[in-house]
Amino acid sequence: MQTARSTYTLDGTINTEVKPTVLDLRVQAPRFAFQEWSGVIRGLRNIAVEASFDTSLKGPVNKLATDLQLSGTGGGVKDDSRSTRRSPRLARRGRRRRRSAEFSALADRDDRPSDITGHVTFDLALELGRRFPRGMYAFQGPHAMYMHYEADSVRAPRSADGEGGADWRRQRDA
Repeated sequence: MQTARSTYTLDGTINTEVKPTVLDLRVQAPRFAFQEWSGVIRGLRNIAVEASFDTSLKGPVNKLATDLQLSGTGGGVKDDSRSTRRSPRLARRGRRRRRSAEFSALADRDDRPSDITGHVTFDLALELGRRFPRGMYAFQGPHAMYMHYEADSVRAPRSADGEGGADWRRQRDA
């Protein structure tokens, strides 16, 4: 597929002969403009990122394994996650390594600069474009900066309530 701002290829199979449906798909995108696809996936509307990525989706849809390597204007991500149940909420559990993530681009908010590097584990109901994700995640990394507040050696367990609120704790390693 090629558009004005994106180029990607999709290869693989979708087996609907078995229940649940089993996927074995790979998407390679040398360039991809997230907002360009917001008419297809509503949750991409506010993600002002241009990127390249390589991802695979393998397994039954209720335990779908995802591998992702992405780099772009919002930073870089290496993701290894698995869906925990079949749900319109897109529940995900897994690990994600961020290399210098820039969340202002992810949220389309230039007034909220960030630079976050570290490792995230998560168990979230994403509900893209509907509401704030709900669930648990933990961050551990050498550096984090958001809106000019900075910290080193950050460890942060978090519980997101779905309304944007959270139980946030920061511990400084000794």
